[in-house]
Amino acid sequence: MEVVYSDDGKFKSVDKEVVGIYGDILYVDKSIDTYGISYKDDWTVRRLLNGLHLKLNNRIEDIFNYIGLDKECLNTKICELSHTTFKYVMLAYLIINNKRFIIFDHFDAGLSYKEQKKFIGIINKLRDDGFYVLVISNNFVFLSKAAKRIIVVYDEDEVFDGTVDELLDERKLINNTSIIDFIEEANKHKAKLTYTFDRNELLKDIYRSVS
Repeated sequence: MEVVYSDDGKFKSVDKEVVGIYGDILYVDKSIDTYGISYKDDWTVRRLLNGLHLKLNNRIEDIFNYIGLDKECLNTKICELSHTTFKYVMLAYLIINNKRFIIFDHFDAGLSYKEQKKFIGIINKLRDDGFYVLVISNNFVFLSKAAKRIIVVYDEDEVFDGTVDELLDERKLINNTSIIDFIEEANKHKAKLTYTFDRNELLKDIYRSVS
């Protein structure tokens, strides 16, 4: 399940900043208890949310607006939801249930570039509203945009804990350095490109540098 939660409080001093983890949730499970959401595939979204004994009031409407969910999905069975909508319904459940420590376990997998940008916006809103947020992914590009601090885990062992800029300096920890190699080679010729994992951002930087 891509959206889980914990009641154990903070994890490795997670506080005001989103923490990204390059690795697997097993690394997190060593330190805190995590929990998923129980449901049946033939339940409608309405039934799932009403299982919390809440009326479909303005609070639910506000939460749907908060994460960009269409209320029309309330009468849809969970098994009939698109994979992306299903992810956001699970997130809505946690917010309604006042779970303040939310863990996104490879939530970004399968999301389009546009959906990833939307998701990062939601992550930032959750952070600003006082939620503790962990984001687990195997996508350095996504993590570098979603989190200020990144923990890199290989074989369940932590090998790095620092900022995105610090990670860019630790090339041995990055599984594909081709974009960094390109930037370094260009900068040798006075290009002055900013280091990034994202090819789209690199193209924008190249355009700005020659404009």
